[in-house]
Amino acid sequence: MPYREGQLTFIDFLGYKPVMALAKKGLFGKLYLTFNAYCAVLASVYESAAVLGRARCEELGILEKILEAQAPWLAPDLMKSQQERAKERLDAFRNEARREPHSFVEFIQVKQLENAVPDEKLKRVWAAIYNTRRAGGGEADEVKELGQSSFKSKKVMNKLEMKVSLVGAEPGIKMFGKKGVGFGSSFPELTEKMYRNLHEDIDMLGWSEAAVHAFALPEKPPIITLEEAEEEILKIVAVYTNRYWPEMLDPLDLRGHLEMVKEEDR
Repeated sequence: MPYREGQLTFIDFLGYKPVMALAKKGLFGKLYLTFNAYCAVLASVYESAAVLGRARCEELGILEKILEAQAPWLAPDLMKSQQERAKERLDAFRNEARREPHSFVEFIQVKQLENAVPDEKLKRVWAAIYNTRRAGGGEADEVKELGQSSFKSKKVMNKLEMKVSLVGAEPGIKMFGKKGVGFGSSFPELTEKMYRNLHEDIDMLGWSEAAVHAFALPEKPPIITLEEAEEEILKIVAVYTNRYWPEMLDPLDLRGHLEMVKEEDR
């Protein structure tokens, strides 16, 4: 099916749920995201796209064809470009942290906040939380004090609470979604590890009051396995594909997922 101007992308579909979960209503009824929530959405979409890229790395050319039709200025070799960007981001993280990223929250959301918020104490909060839990200890008092003092900073809070319109958020969400597909298809094993660290191995994350406050995390995170998440993401992409690219359902092996959606809707 030829692409039509204004047609939604499958990244829009992946971003709908996290956007609506974190969006707030402004004085005149318009929805917006705080900057903190916007960074959380970027991490969520990047993660979902990475899981998709991992799950359909053998059909990457088909995903590339769909993305290129919606962003012809990025063709040719869109996916190769996104994979290169993913490797650059990962190499930069490894060089700075001297380790692999623990989760997509750390890799995307925390790094976006660190880059945007000029507060050295806040930049050290996540690393401190992660390192104490990774070593097998509880959260140290100094970590709590570090986080609390940073969050009371007017400059920090003004940045975290800055309003981002949904229209203004859209380009970044699409960009991070494309890069997420590149990451998941390039680093499938690391994608699995990072996903499980955040959503399955909750105890090693260092889920704390500071993390919840700083990074827009739920206080009691649900345990969702990678396999469960992959099924849900493929269902979302199946619905999208059936609506806009029905001829791609079978090449992407999504017909079974579409049938599951139809069964659930009965």
